[in-house]
Amino acid sequence: MPSAPVAAAPASPHNCAFCGVRLEGGLAPHLCAACNSPQPRLAGETYFSALSAPVRFGQDQASLQRRFYELSRALHPDRFARSAPEVRQASLARMSFLNEAFDFLKKREEIREYFFSSFGVSCGGGGGLWM
Repeated sequence: MPSAPVAAAPASPHNCAFCGVRLEGGLAPHLCAACNSPQPRLAGETYFSALSAPVRFGQDQASLQRRFYELSRALHPDRFARSAPEVRQASLARMSFLNEAFDFLKKREEIREYFFSSFGVSCGGGGGLWM
């Protein structure tokens, strides 16, 4: 059986939702380097792309945790407490999504179910081959 390619799928480049500058750098697409505003979630953004994780079953837990903490420090809603309401909302939504992504990617059984369901294979329920 041929192996599937393993690669991190970077989000497509786009402009800041608040100042219009092209998002680039290590925290793109999460944070604008020009105006320091957290960005709304991109259409099609996945848990894998949000944490720059390779799309594969086995995740390097140390790398995943480092990336999550790096993003958490930059995007935590407390950092934007005095910002405009739409910036605070973007921070809260972005951090909620990153928390979900980190929670998901830490759990091998959830990743397994995701990959199987992507290919139309059921793995839940009564034990069997995949349990």
